[in-house]
Amino acid sequence: MGFRKTFLFALIIINFFSLSACIGFKPDIKPLDVQKAPDAVELGPLDSKPVDEPQKEAPVYVYPAMPPKIKDPGMHSPWKQVDAPYRNSAEQRSLEAYKAIIEQFDVAYSYPERYQIGGAGLQDTRCNIYAGDVMRAMGAPLPTKGELGQGAGNSKDTDPMTANAKDLNTWLNQEQQGWKKIDPNNPTDLQLMHEYLLAGKPVLASDPGHIAVVRPDNLPPQLDASNLADVHIAQAGKYNFNVTAQAVYF
Repeated sequence: MGFRKTFLFALIIINFFSLSACIGFKPDIKPLDVQKAPDAVELGPLDSKPVDEPQKEAPVYVYPAMPPKIKDPGMHSPWKQVDAPYRNSAEQRSLEAYKAIIEQFDVAYSYPERYQIGGAGLQDTRCNIYAGDVMRAMGAPLPTKGELGQGAGNSKDTDPMTANAKDLNTWLNQEQQGWKKIDPNNPTDLQLMHEYLLAGKPVLASDPGHIAVVRPDNLPPQLDASNLADVHIAQAGKYNFNVTAQAVYF
């Protein structure tokens, strides 16, 4: 389980394994509210500066301790893309919004037909499905099997399932749609990755056999080669976790 691979940093994401990472890239983005899907929970502002302040801060939002149940029927299988209550976009990043989007899928305990081995009668692991769900809710959708021409049978170009981990890794390393590689041995790159995570911009850890969502919380004061393996992830796979140290499962 080596932890030395590549990284990708870009429009909105990060991919690290070998250390491979993709980071969302938009310097002028300010954290705002998450988008509201049809059944979204209303997220009310708790605090903001007085109106006469010259520099206003974005409001702080409180999210329910228990995330809303996702009612999309697609959650009963891994095949189709789904719509979740909490959604986000490049113009609305914040650390709390990113965390809320990760938590709503509750990969460790909920939706076994979609995220667990054996769910819906399939023995495959579901790391790609989970990562795809989170990234789609973050407004940074990963390609489907059909979009990469990897669908089965007559669905070669139309299969709606998120592409598998190997094909996603190849796609990410091609630095498409704003993704760029990050050198895990470059302190400047790691600092940028750290800043993007704290700003709530989506990050993925990826190698040819696995993909996981990098969490923006539990971060050290700064990232370097000595502590990068301690960054936390959420994943589906042989074991499903809402939060765990990434070095253990990559």
